[in-house]
Amino acid sequence: MKRSFVLSLATLVGTMIGAGVFALPQAFARVGLWLATLLFALFTLLVAMTHSVYVDVVLGVEGSHRLPGYAQRFLGKRWAALAMLTSVAQGYGSHVIYLLLGGAFLQTSLFSTLSWGKPLGILLVFSLGALSLLGGMKRVAKIEALATACMVGLFILVSLFVARMPVATTTFAPHLSWTIFGLFLFALSGLPVISEVVELNRRDRHASHRAVIWGTILAGVIMWSFAVVFARM
Repeated sequence: MKRSFVLSLATLVGTMIGAGVFALPQAFARVGLWLATLLFALFTLLVAMTHSVYVDVVLGVEGSHRLPGYAQRFLGKRWAALAMLTSVAQGYGSHVIYLLLGGAFLQTSLFSTLSWGKPLGILLVFSLGALSLLGGMKRVAKIEALATACMVGLFILVSLFVARMPVATTTFAPHLSWTIFGLFLFALSGLPVISEVVELNRRDRHASHRAVIWGTILAGVIMWSFAVVFARM
């Protein structure tokens, strides 16, 4: 297995498993494990096919672009403007979610135990993130691959530990709403990083398709396991 393929696979999985995964257990508990599992599997396959189609879009245009650029190339300026609006809205919403969850974690779990204060801690976190960008995308991909491996291992260990605990009687009545579909799509979407996956595979069509399909399925399985285990609590 080529190193570039492994790096691209890890990049996609690490990007997909984000803040949305922490809302899945309650969603599974509310919908019911069997129905939620079926819906989540269908959405995983749908997103995998969408990612695969997007690979062909990226390969069909010279250079690296974002969604509005590809929309303008294939659909025209009007659809590019719509893609720009939706991309901004999606990015804004995602960053708000990450700031809320990340801020709560840093406030309660990390900086509260440090004696040198929050401002210096925040500066250190952002400095480490900025330093990781030095050296180009290959270095970022290597760091992200290591971080993804650690994250997947942590998810597995936590899930195994919680799975051994007694099952609590849920107080949720099965209820299906449209918000579930939005939540599943948000948790599974990795569209912004598909162009990076293609570049890491040196624009090899076969390797890029394999990376996005298997990466999407792998991320879906990990998130499903986490959701099922914690939905029992």
